[in-house]
Amino acid sequence: MIYSQFITHRLPELYDEPNRFKPDRWFTLNRSPYEYLPFSAGQHMCIGAGFATHEMKIVLSILLQHYRFSVVSHAKIEPNISMRPIHGMPIRIFPQDRQFPHNIPVRGIIHQLVDFI
Repeated sequence: MIYSQFITHRLPELYDEPNRFKPDRWFTLNRSPYEYLPFSAGQHMCIGAGFATHEMKIVLSILLQHYRFSVVSHAKIEPNISMRPIHGMPIRIFPQDRQFPHNIPVRGIIHQLVDFI
């Protein structure tokens, strides 16, 4: 038997509008280790999950204070079953200027998997 994080994270019983890109949902959601699986769960859970979570918060907060990341316009974004981009994620890095462009056009099957607001 195999479970899929991809499918679990898109169950409408667990997530309201599961295919919609809604980052604010995480301010109020509190999921069990078996409903949100970034590091697997149970006996097979990643031993470094706690460290990785803290490391991501620290590194991202430092990077985002100094830089702005923007996906390259018309980039082809096609994730595989584990949601890793097959062709990479082409981005541009700018000094942090608080100018966050909206609706940068992208290509690929990402539009079939995620409803962007």
